Amino acid sequence: AVDQYARIYCCARLVHADYSEYNLMLLDGKLYVIDVAQAVSLEHPNAEDFLRHDIENIYRFFHKQLGVELPEPQELLERVKQCRIQCVER
Repeated sequence: AVDQYARIYCCARLVHADYSEYNLMLLDGKLYVIDVAQAVSLEHPNAEDFLRHDIENIYRFFHKQLGVELPEPQELLERVKQCRIQCVER
């Protein structure tokens, strides 16, 4: 979920702004992000706040509810913003 978010942030230059377990869909072993109509560009005045909230949602669900080992939200935030993923043009 964090890698998917990094792809949205780094490649599409968007913040989802409503990222939670309700907007993720697992189909045939592949994770899909849905409900992106409210996404905002990185230049949006509230983009940083939305990003922080989205990351906290990821942490809350995957770490606290499912017990998945994850770094603290601040580290996840920094990891997303580093943009170390490869963007593929189609």
